[in-house]
Amino acid sequence: LSQDKHVILLNIPTCYEVTEEKVKSVLLDVLDDVKKIKDVDDKECSYLGVNELGDRAVNYLISVKCKQGSEYAVRRAILTLVKDAYDKIEVHNGSKI
Repeated sequence: LSQDKHVILLNIPTCYEVTEEKVKSVLLDVLDDVKKIKDVDDKECSYLGVNELGDRAVNYLISVKCKQGSEYAVRRAILTLVKDAYDKIEVHNGSKI
């Protein structure tokens, strides 16, 4: 790993009612948008899959490599993209899956 790059690993919690296939599809679409964020290495954005089975949610893991020093801004931008995508399909309350 180069010292000028930083790897962001993000757990994305999702209710159990949503299938892994649906979550993967949504997160891959989100990663397509993440690749357009300034300072993101568009070749180093990955959906890694189920990371944890929690009491109330399944945590899915994504990995994004970005320029060192920009990781906090990139992380916030990624979370905004995930929230916007999840709001459209309402994956947290299971009403519109």
